[in-house]
Amino acid sequence: PAAAITAQAQTLLDAGDLAGAVNTLNGLSASTQAAMGDWLSQAKALLAARAAIIALADAP
Repeated sequence: PAAAITAQAQTLLDAGDLAGAVNTLNGLSASTQAAMGDWLSQAKALLAARAAIIALADAP
């Protein structure tokens, strides 16, 4: 299943859906996620930064 999950994540990334790719990769085993730790951490940090920018832009 790991190959199918990573293939789906790649498809989502190719479509520009970083959040979808990260959510898909959360379906991997803990050990596989650990192997992707740096990438996943950076992707989650980018998503958090984007959310913060949107929140600031929407603030009165």
